[in-house]
Amino acid sequence: MKKILLPMFMIILSSIITVAFANTTSIDNTSIDNTSIDNRTGNSNLVVDQKDISTQSTRYVTDNASLLTAEEVLKLEAKSVAIKERYNFDVVIVTTSDTLDKSPMDYSNDFYRSNNYHKDGIIFLISMADRDFDISTFNYGEEVFTDDYGLDYLFEKIIPYFSRGEYNEGFSTFLNHADTFLLQAKSGTPYNINNKIVSTDSESEGIPKHIIMIGVIIGALIISVIAIVMMASKMNTKKPKNLAKDYVNNESIKMTDQSDLFLYKNVVKKAKPKRTKNSSGGSISSSRSSGRSGKF
Repeated sequence: MKKILLPMFMIILSSIITVAFANTTSIDNTSIDNTSIDNRTGNSNLVVDQKDISTQSTRYVTDNASLLTAEEVLKLEAKSVAIKERYNFDVVIVTTSDTLDKSPMDYSNDFYRSNNYHKDGIIFLISMADRDFDISTFNYGEEVFTDDYGLDYLFEKIIPYFSRGEYNEGFSTFLNHADTFLLQAKSGTPYNINNKIVSTDSESEGIPKHIIMIGVIIGALIISVIAIVMMASKMNTKKPKNLAKDYVNNESIKMTDQSDLFLYKNVVKKAKPKRTKNSSGGSISSSRSSGRSGKF
């Protein structure tokens, strides 16, 4: 029986793992590359031209905390420039290791104004001093990223990346969502509590692909084991006899009396486990009219 079950186990397992890798490849192929921003936001892609970045006077990505590579900064900068050209709206990213005794909100607001960015915009600050973040909007930005929905949506989608130390992925996701919200606002109906983004399969972006892959493989193993156990049970036709009379040859002996005799019982008691509180990365402070601040 082992010779039959082992090949069947390997066939089932290999088939499921093959499907899992195919799905992971599909996820990778549908991710947003550095030459377009969120294909769900419109019919035309947002083309990024990195050749002109070196000659621009305004910088939209300032990495004073050295969380990004030079190449990552260049790609994020190109996306911000493309958004600027498409919507005339500044999307600014800044990291720092010292907020100069200012609150994250005051630091990001002062940074935005002192660098003479456009009156309409949004800034995203990451401070490594105490792992703080701040998202602040300005003028038209408050209509695009509404206080009742847009700011909370950004918080939920991007902060988990920073809690895991995936800074480039977090900033890239921030820019992708910024483009999504700006295009919707341009249509005249900004996303808000009554007009929410329709979730798609790509909304699993907050979950690392390797975690998804591990889950799929574990699921495959469980399914394979269950299938083998079921097949093995069908192949085993021998069943134990529970009563002494089942082993008696009725033609050789005649029973005149029968009774059940209770021998003993064994009771095992276990203490009921106490509930514990779970915590997840990222926290948010009290809201204000033009942004969100908190820790990651």
